[in-house]
Amino acid sequence: MRYAFRLMGLVHFDLAAVFLLLRSPGKLSEYLSASRQKYYFELGNNGLPRKRVEDLFPQSRAARDTICLLTEVSHGAGMTRPELFILALITKRLQPKNVFEIGTYRGFAITHVAMNCDSLDGRVLNTLDLPPGERQVSLGVNFSDADREHIVNKMTDYFPVRMGLEDNITQLHGDSATFDFTPYYGKMDLVIVDGAHSYDYVVNDSRHAFELLRDGGVILWHDYAYVGYFGWELNRALHEIAEDQEIYHLVDSSFAFYQKRTAAGAVKS
Repeated sequence: MRYAFRLMGLVHFDLAAVFLLLRSPGKLSEYLSASRQKYYFELGNNGLPRKRVEDLFPQSRAARDTICLLTEVSHGAGMTRPELFILALITKRLQPKNVFEIGTYRGFAITHVAMNCDSLDGRVLNTLDLPPGERQVSLGVNFSDADREHIVNKMTDYFPVRMGLEDNITQLHGDSATFDFTPYYGKMDLVIVDGAHSYDYVVNDSRHAFELLRDGGVILWHDYAYVGYFGWELNRALHEIAEDQEIYHLVDSSFAFYQKRTAAGAVKS
């Protein structure tokens, strides 16, 4: 089924794709990937209300010219350029002192968080992933086929090392279903949920994500609104969670967004 959805994304093989094929074939794959993602979003756009990041952080427009992105989004990095732009923009606005990412993969997201902090002095950037070689799960469910493929084919290229940031990022190892998050509760300004995509794992990781936040802190769930590659389970879990929480789908991305209100009831912007 996953391959069927990839093929359906080729409906976006338009004149722009032909131009890239002739003039810049190296960029064609990225273009088709972004087109396929837009295709998924349109199919899945019947759940969370949508907002632009500029609507949630009006002052973020001023930070557009100061964000830092790696010049090339390499295959298997995990996020598209528009998503990295949004992540960088939110980081620039929040300037989080404490960050927790669930699901490191190759460290692409946490690297971009580090690159967009004004200074790394006094900041604690944590990222959690399965121990090297680990393929077993603790919850009474299996990984989705897509998650299993990511684990089996996980590349050794680790972006924090490539960018010289390994001393600024704390790599934690463990299964999020059994990991002890309690020492981190109530301390995080930014939580990124990008681990296993099965329903039970999304519910479990989200429960901890809410506990991790301090007032004004933000949760970003990645891969929301896909209807092919990761299936419906992440979407279903977030739709249920959103019945009690104010969660938005960020336009031009697969991010779902939540910000914890301060004690006074206002959201920090």
